[in-house]
Amino acid sequence: MFAFDGPGQGLVSTKLKLRPDFEVPIRAVTGAVLGRNDLDAKRVAIGGISYGGLFACRAAAFDDRFRAVVSVSSWYTPAGRFPGMDPLSKIGLTHYMGANPQAVQDSITMKGAAERIRVPLLQVYGGLDKASSPEHAHRVAAEVKGPKTTLVFDDGVHVCNNLHHIVRPLIADWVAEQLR
Repeated sequence: MFAFDGPGQGLVSTKLKLRPDFEVPIRAVTGAVLGRNDLDAKRVAIGGISYGGLFACRAAAFDDRFRAVVSVSSWYTPAGRFPGMDPLSKIGLTHYMGANPQAVQDSITMKGAAERIRVPLLQVYGGLDKASSPEHAHRVAAEVKGPKTTLVFDDGVHVCNNLHHIVRPLIADWVAEQLR
C-alpha cells in the first residue's frame, strides 16, 4: 500500500491546488512507485475516498497500469455543490482549490473518463451520505465498460465512516481477489 498527498491535499495544499486532471500527478507517483524493484507491477490497484475516489477512477481510466479501482463515496461530478455548502466547507475548498473553488469543483468530472475504465471497479456508498449520494455511483457504473460492483450500505454515512469495521475489510478482500 502506498498513500500520498497530491495537489490540494494535506501539506501540499499550501503550495499546489487541487486540479481536475488529478490523474496527471497520480501517473507521476505511480511511475515512481513502480520504479522500485520489490513490487509486482502487474498487481497494482488504486483507490480513494470522496474526491480521491473520483480521482482514482480517472487514474484507472487514463493509465493501463492499474488492474482494479475502488471508489468510496465519490461523485460523477461535484459540479454545482459549492453554492449550497456551509461557510466552513467553502473556506476549506478555497484553501484546497484556490481563489475560485466553484470553477474548479465544476470542472471535475467523470465525463469522458468513465467509459474508458475497463478494469474491475468497486464503488462503495452510504445511503445516508448527504455529500455524495449513491446516484453518482450508478451514473458512473452506467458508463464504465469493465466489470463493476456497486455496494450501497443503507445506514452508511459519507465514506461509510460509521461502518469502517465492515467496509474496510470488504474492500481489502475485494482488492486482494482482483489482484490474485
